[in-house]
Amino acid sequence: MNRFLALLVSLVVAEAYSLSQSYSEIQKLLDERNYSKAESILKAKISANMNDDSARFFKGQIPVRMREEKRYDEAIINLKRCVEYKNCQL
Repeated sequence: MNRFLALLVSLVVAEAYSLSQSYSEIQKLLDERNYSKAESILKAKISANMNDDSARFFKGQIPVRMREEKRYDEAIINLKRCVEYKNCQL
């Protein structure tokens, strides 16, 4: 039982590290203004998990960073969903 619990905790920690690392990569792409690649990755993450608050947060930033006013409504929707899914990394 203790070995199973230790394995389970290890898997959770590894997954959390992996998620943290993947969002560090997204932040790096945004900082480099590589919006198309970042958006492509974020769309895939949202397709895999519609409730991914972090993906919504980063995706909501893209139209604002690109100053694409016609997409501001999209940014607002993603940022609102991020807050609704609560664990947003603000």
